[in-house]
Amino acid sequence: MVHDSVAEVVPTYSGRFTFRKPETGDVTLEVELTKRLDGESTYEVSKTLWTKNDEMETSSPFDVNIVHLTGYTNQPKQVFVANSPLRGCSWKLLVSHGTTVDETRITPRMADFESSIAYKAPPSEIRPEATGCKVFKHAFNMPYESFEQKTALRFRYKDHSAWIFELARYDTFSPNVNTASSKTQWGASFWSTEWDNILAENDNLEIGQAAKWEPKLARFFPGSSQSKASGVDGFQDFLDKVQDVTSMLDEVKA
Repeated sequence: MVHDSVAEVVPTYSGRFTFRKPETGDVTLEVELTKRLDGESTYEVSKTLWTKNDEMETSSPFDVNIVHLTGYTNQPKQVFVANSPLRGCSWKLLVSHGTTVDETRITPRMADFESSIAYKAPPSEIRPEATGCKVFKHAFNMPYESFEQKTALRFRYKDHSAWIFELARYDTFSPNVNTASSKTQWGASFWSTEWDNILAENDNLEIGQAAKWEPKLARFFPGSSQSKASGVDGFQDFLDKVQDVTSMLDEVKA
């Protein structure tokens, strides 16, 4: 949904329940809550996904670190560097994939837990995006090892509606406890919705079958009409957008 004012943007919530029990295996349940479109001031479960936690089941075929250095006039503002001791804002360009849990391996207890998850409205004076208030509840009890709640605000890049900027708060809660979070982290993400559309074609591929899209950098970073007119390639145009977002974050932090 597109809003006319930043003040109208409402948060989206997602939760990660991690299980490491013999009856479930080493798995994670990811749940997303989105605001109802019928005018009701509440949220509903819009997506659930069971994935395996085994590191052998998860890979990152493309991983780039972008570090934005500050306070050093003799250093470039953007360099590719690993394990840098310098202070600044860092970004990671990452493509990863994992393995979902086959439906036949989802036990009745796992299914009952999943279907019992719902939105727990916070008190009217509480803003979860600022306080990290827990908004997930579940009626069916199944012990889990950890729970992480992500509270995110999403914005579209001006004049380039396919690009999304997300500012997110990550709160980790102790298992099966409704008290305040034990750890809080903040993160920012920037991506194109076209990436989702391209990679979605992989969902129904058979073993050994190749995707129809061309495995070229230009397929994911085509560049805008303005950048093409200026002779700027698509990937550099993407880095320029990242620089815009980084500069905005620097202003907010200042």
